[in-house]
Amino acid sequence: MEIICRDRGSGYGAVASAAAPQAQQVADRWHLFENASAAFLVAVRSEMPCLRCTLAPTGPLDPATLTRAERIQWDGAQLLEALNLQIIDRAGQGVPIKAVARTTGVSRNTIRKILRGQRHHTFRTRQSSLDAWWLTLEAE
Repeated sequence: MEIICRDRGSGYGAVASAAAPQAQQVADRWHLFENASAAFLVAVRSEMPCLRCTLAPTGPLDPATLTRAERIQWDGAQLLEALNLQIIDRAGQGVPIKAVARTTGVSRNTIRKILRGQRHHTFRTRQSSLDAWWLTLEAE
């Protein structure tokens, strides 16, 4: 026997070594794919901030090219965009924030954020506590 394809558990390795000490032990196909996919996910997760910046939309999006999950997020973003424009329009007409809050069901603090331009993202990415230190960490 030259090659033993086995599970990666240590018990299997000990038994395989005792039964055929001259045989080379290799992982089975499932474990090879499992290890490769785990390594891939670790690599992608570590590069997600860079990927998000690179893949951020630069122009208008075509909703037909979106995945189902992205389409759901896109539809919600369009509703928020319409609500934001409605709030900005009413505030521009001189309607008090309290009245805008009553008619739209949006809190006064959120209305203030909208009017200051602080709530205007279609596909938001969550901020990391490390974002402020990202360049320093990359340099080390």
